[in-house]
Amino acid sequence: MNLRRRVLVIARHFWPATNDDTLRLYHWVQHLHSLGAEVQVATPRWHNSWPRQIVCQGVSVQRIDYPPTHTLRMGRYARQLGNWLAKVAGEFDAVYCDASELEAATVQTTPQLSHVPLMLRYAAPLVRSASSAAAPIPAKTLALCRRANTVLAADVRSQQQLLAAGLPRQLIVRRPQVYGSCYDRRPEARRRARQLKLRGIRDDRLLAIGNERAPIAG
Repeated sequence: MNLRRRVLVIARHFWPATNDDTLRLYHWVQHLHSLGAEVQVATPRWHNSWPRQIVCQGVSVQRIDYPPTHTLRMGRYARQLGNWLAKVAGEFDAVYCDASELEAATVQTTPQLSHVPLMLRYAAPLVRSASSAAAPIPAKTLALCRRANTVLAADVRSQQQLLAAGLPRQLIVRRPQVYGSCYDRRPEARRRARQLKLRGIRDDRLLAIGNERAPIAG
């Protein structure tokens, strides 16, 4: 009998996209994996040349077709994601949405996932100065948070904003601090990443899945 928790992580961007948000999510996924969870990531397939499945440091990544590149494609991507979720709903014990309203709404409207606990991350918008008032939580975001089983507050300010909006304290969990390597912004690191992408990341980072060659994050 498999007693490991099977967690589906849904995010708008993941590796090989490299910015602060994807690096944070990458370390969060690796943290869950290190705790013994079986983690799979679902994310849009932003480029036709990208394989639909890769394995990234032991974590399976499923890329969903028809990425939401603009407003007119949002609906098609949501339907594609919903169809995929309906097929795999029985494979997971929990779903984590990384602060994307479209993805969280799709999870909550997929009947096959009604019994699967949903954790939704919320990060309060950045304020320009100390004297600037924080923008209120959008009504749609607040409704999604209320329907989630757990809301993961990104920081103290996010937690306070959720409490001020009337969310029950027991619904909110502060995100644990997960440390990892910093995003390397040096010009030589950027050039190397660009060269790897242009070469199709051809080195020890490739893993064949089905008939496709899939890159592995090193």
